[in-house]
Amino acid sequence: MEDFYQEYQEDPTGWSFWMSPPPGSDDFYEAYIIHGEEAFFLKFDSVYSPNPVGVGARLDIERDQLVEDLPEFGYRKFSRGETEKFLKNLPVPEEYDSREEFQEAVKSTRDEMVEKALDKDPRPFEPLDEPGEIAAIGPYSSKSPLDYISDRQKELRKELAKKLNRIIGREYPGYR
Repeated sequence: MEDFYQEYQEDPTGWSFWMSPPPGSDDFYEAYIIHGEEAFFLKFDSVYSPNPVGVGARLDIERDQLVEDLPEFGYRKFSRGETEKFLKNLPVPEEYDSREEFQEAVKSTRDEMVEKALDKDPRPFEPLDEPGEIAAIGPYSSKSPLDYISDRQKELRKELAKKLNRIIGREYPGYR
């Protein structure tokens, strides 16, 4: 994560972040952070912990492995005026005749907000400058970014899972 953070700070454009939940209760979360033909592959115990335990490796990705249209991940800031406009445009349930109409309005508003966010260029992580500003980090995708996984990548998955199990067993006995 430190390598990713440093590289992102130097060049915040062209990144993609993919998260996959564990396939079973004894498995770990996996994340791919992709930039060009390079990726960071991470395995970690929880997405709910502020300090997850994890391991990772840098790996090369072949262009034909990637699914098309990777969303561009990034940190994007919104001014106080943009924040106020977002909030003013939120649907109010009382203004709709049915729950379905309200839910459709919520979905439409969310899609517009995401589109506006993705129109902004990603920037390095930095503190907010003034009261009323907000920042968003994303988007994340929960599907796999790879059409196929090479034998070496399958082996790396197993190696990282073993390593993470050892770390958790050593640092947090009784955790699992």
